[in-house]
Amino acid sequence: MKTLSKCSASLLVGLLTLVSIKSALAQEGDPKRGEAVFQQCSICHQIGPAATNGIGPNLTGVLSRKMGSVADFSYDTGLQKASATGLTWDKDKIFSWLGDPQNYIRSAVKDESVTTRMTVKVSDEQARHDVIAYIETFSKK
Repeated sequence: MKTLSKCSASLLVGLLTLVSIKSALAQEGDPKRGEAVFQQCSICHQIGPAATNGIGPNLTGVLSRKMGSVADFSYDTGLQKASATGLTWDKDKIFSWLGDPQNYIRSAVKDESVTTRMTVKVSDEQARHDVIAYIETFSKK
């Protein structure tokens, strides 16, 4: 009976390890898939060496950039307040933003009255990881 318990425990540990590894890998984004996801973003945003502001700000180098800080772009009240408080973009913040921009910015600046013009929500978590991986390829190193 002890052998069966040890075997069951080893199997359980192995399965949990496999699930953890799979979960970690799933949270890794794929920049190639992210490029395809970014097509819906490109209606408003540009990214890359020749990118300029459009309906939305240029996203080149957005990771680690202060929110609401792109020159010559007029931000909504939510990102203006985020900029004033010194918030910066990172992968986790972009992940949450993409899931629900309005709720994210109101929570981030602790003000229910602020707004954002960003209306696109990316509900698929893997798609969010993928587009972040794509955006990261345009980060300043």
